[in-house]
Amino acid sequence: MNYSVGEIRKYASDALITIAEDSPAAAAIKAIRTAGRKYQTYKNASYPNVAALDAGMGRGAGWLTGLGQFRAIVGVHVATLATMFDIDVEEDLASIFPLADLE
Repeated sequence: MNYSVGEIRKYASDALITIAEDSPAAAAIKAIRTAGRKYQTYKNASYPNVAALDAGMGRGAGWLTGLGQFRAIVGVHVATLATMFDIDVEEDLASIFPLADLE
């Protein structure tokens, strides 16, 4: 997982080099990169309110909380980019988007 998050950070950094600082995409891409950095920095953080499950992985469940935070932030910002630029998104990636408000 750490490798994948690192690759996402790298793609975000590369994208920021190629777009203008005032691009409407810049804020979303920076947020994705920051979320990756936060996950990689705090992936072993203790989340005292999360049960100490390790599912045979040899670590507590706290990393799942960090991963969930990362996915949620990325989902919001990729959905924003897709809406802004009318980008078709594959179903697997779209599965992390926030649910549409149907009311």
